[in-house]
Amino acid sequence: MLVLNPPRIALKKIAESVKNHRIAHEFTQEELSQRAQVPLGTLRRFEQTGEVAFSTLIQILGVLHLLDQLVLALEFKPQPKSIQEVEKMYLQAKRKRVRKKK
Repeated sequence: MLVLNPPRIALKKIAESVKNHRIAHEFTQEELSQRAQVPLGTLRRFEQTGEVAFSTLIQILGVLHLLDQLVLALEFKPQPKSIQEVEKMYLQAKRKRVRKKK
């Protein structure tokens, strides 16, 4: 499996992205911490280091309307292992039809 971002770098990128969304929503750290019901120190530490409990991240993402994006990003999508599987997936997706009503 190819890992593009070591975990520490990924944490920092996620924290930076969340901070940018907070700023785009015009929330101060204090406002976001109150809305997400997260201690201000926890939010500050998250934005600086990327370290946060997963449940806390969920609360923050909910306030910033990003929770659905996380759920979609983590949705399981089977990956084909051969060209035959790719062809099969393509044909199955293409053959969906609706019956005529009588």
